[in-house]
Amino acid sequence: MSALTPWTMWALGGALYFYGFFQRIAPGVMVTELMRDLSMPASVLGNLSATYFYVYAAIQMPAGLLVDRYGTRRLLAGACAIAAVGSVVFAVAADAPTAFAGRLLVGIGAGFGWVGSLKIIADWFPAARFAQVSGLTLMLGLFGGLFAQGPLAAAIGAFGWRATVLAAAGIGVAVATMILAWLRDRRPPAEMPGERGLNLLAGLRSAAGNRQVWIASLHGLSVNAPVNGVIGLWGVPYLVAAYGLTRQDAAWAASVVVVGWALGSPLAGYLSDRLRRRRVTLIAGSGICALSLGAVVALPLPIPVLWPLLLVYGLSSGVTVVAYAVARENMPASASGAAIGFSNMIAVFGIALLQGATGWLLDFAWDGRVVDGVRVYDAHAYAIALGFYPLLIGAGHVLAYALRETQTR
Repeated sequence: MSALTPWTMWALGGALYFYGFFQRIAPGVMVTELMRDLSMPASVLGNLSATYFYVYAAIQMPAGLLVDRYGTRRLLAGACAIAAVGSVVFAVAADAPTAFAGRLLVGIGAGFGWVGSLKIIADWFPAARFAQVSGLTLMLGLFGGLFAQGPLAAAIGAFGWRATVLAAAGIGVAVATMILAWLRDRRPPAEMPGERGLNLLAGLRSAAGNRQVWIASLHGLSVNAPVNGVIGLWGVPYLVAAYGLTRQDAAWAASVVVVGWALGSPLAGYLSDRLRRRRVTLIAGSGICALSLGAVVALPLPIPVLWPLLLVYGLSSGVTVVAYAVARENMPASASGAAIGFSNMIAVFGIALLQGATGWLLDFAWDGRVVDGVRVYDAHAYAIALGFYPLLIGAGHVLAYALRETQTR
C-alpha cells in the first residue's frame, strides 16, 4: 500500500465533510434574498436554517451504525448525492415548505460527513494518529464554512442565489462520483450490527446518566451554538445593520471568525494536552469567548478594532473541542464513542434551537419597517437577539467550574 493511500481515502471522506459544512453555513449570506423570494420573516428563516441541524443531530447515531454495518464507500457516496438533490430542491423552491424539504435532504446527506470521516481514519490510520487526523478533518470542514462566506457572497452577487446553489449541487454530484469511484473500505463491515446497536444504546444510557458528561456537553453547546449562529445565519446581516458594512464586506468579516475557529480548535486541544488541564482551558477559553463576542454586540467598535476582535472570538471558540475530550475522559474506554456522540447530539440540537430563537427575538424586536416586501431589522433588534449569545457562553463558563479535572487521562 502506498503511503499516500490513507490520505487519499481521508481526503475523499473529508470532501463530504467540507461540502456539508459549506451547506451548513451557506444561508447566512443569502438572508435578504430568502426572506424576499420565499416571503418569510426572520422567525421562519431561523427555523429553516435550524432544519439542517435537527436532522444532522438526529442522524448521527444511525449513521454510525450504518457505516459499521455497510462500510463508507456506498454510504458516503449516497449521502453526498442526497445532499446535492437537496440543494437542487432548495434552489428551485418557490415557497417555504419546498425550501424546508431541500434543507432537510441536505442535512441528511451532510450528517454522514463527520461520522464517515472518523470511520475512514479509524480504518486507514494507526490509532496513535486518530486525534491528529480528526483535528485536520475539523479544520477542513471549517474551511468549507470559509468558502460559504466571502466567496459565496461574491458568487451570489454576480449570479444570484438560485444559480449559485444549483452550482453547489453540481459540485456535490462530482464529489459523490469521486467517492464512489475511488474510496475503498479497508475493513469488512460489521458481522453483528444488532450486538453493536445494543452496546451503543448501553453506552448512550451510561453517558446520559453521567453528570460530568452533561456538564461538558452543555459547555460545548454554550460555545458551539453561538458561533454557528454568527457564521451560519445571523452574523452577516447583523454586521450590515450595526456596522454599516456591505454584505460582501460583512461576509468577509464573518470569514475571520471561521479562520479563527479553524486555527483555535487544534490550538486549544494542543494547549490542554500540553498543560494536562482540561478544566482550566475551558474556563479561560469560554471567558475570552464571552467577552470578545459581548464587546462586538454591545459596543460601537471602530472597524479596525472589530476585525481583530472577531478573530479573537473565533480563536477562543476553538475551546469547544476540549469539551468533547472531557466527555470522553469521564467515561470508560468502551463507551468513549458513545460519550462523544451524545455530546455532539446535545451541541447540534442546541445550535438548531438557538437559530430559531434568534429569529423569534428578531421578530419580537422588529419595528415594523418593510422594504420591497422584506422585513428590515435594525441594529437595536439585532442587539437584542444576539445579546443572548454572550450570556449563553457566560453560562457555559460558569458551568465549567463544576467540572472535575481529568488531566487528559
